[in-house]
Amino acid sequence: MTQTYWLIPGRRADVRRPGAVYLHITRRVDRYGMPVDGVEDGYVGRARDVARRTAQHAGLIPQRSGEIVESAWFDLKEGETVVLESGLFTDAELDERERAWIGKLRPRYNDRDNPRPDRIRKFEARRHRDTRDAARGLVPRQWEPSQIGVKPAKSRAMSAKWRRRRNVALAYVGAWAGLTVLLWLLTAAACADLPWRTFPIAATGAVGAFPMLRRSKKQERLFIVVVVTVACVLLWAATD
Repeated sequence: MTQTYWLIPGRRADVRRPGAVYLHITRRVDRYGMPVDGVEDGYVGRARDVARRTAQHAGLIPQRSGEIVESAWFDLKEGETVVLESGLFTDAELDERERAWIGKLRPRYNDRDNPRPDRIRKFEARRHRDTRDAARGLVPRQWEPSQIGVKPAKSRAMSAKWRRRRNVALAYVGAWAGLTVLLWLLTAAACADLPWRTFPIAATGAVGAFPMLRRSKKQERLFIVVVVTVACVLLWAATD
């Protein structure tokens, strides 16, 4: 079925709205980031408003994140922003056109979707910018750790699903340990003479029966029976 798109204001991803793919020409740099003779395709991007996006690159207005950060390569920009392609695009279509132009031009400062082997990654571009600023007598910027090539520490917070699984596992272990002690106390009170390995094995079978009874599928019940049986055999062999 052909989908109809309407030119309406808004930010729906499936609506075709005016957009463009643009190019910034930049001066060439040496391996230290210092300018040398010549220019090259520096950065390809896509925007709904190219002038506004250029102002964001220049650090004149906030980015979408709310930060006002000049792109590290912007001091190398030469000439006006070049509009490579414009028209009506959905978000997905505009992203695809950007990727196509990046693959075609291989600009120096595009890090993603860029087959150019000597592209300059974002953290490297920021180090180069610090070098150029220092050569101009300017104070180097205080980049955030994630902006200078140091990956931010991954959050160690456990997801809700894994917290639930951990809590269930701890509950089963606690129930097994408690039942083992309880069986030993009851046997001692009854003055019964049983091998001590009987208690953890019996507790394993009893605790394993609880999740088995909660399962409605035959395959799941069979799997639990196999696991409990193997655990009992291993306990028996380890305590023999």
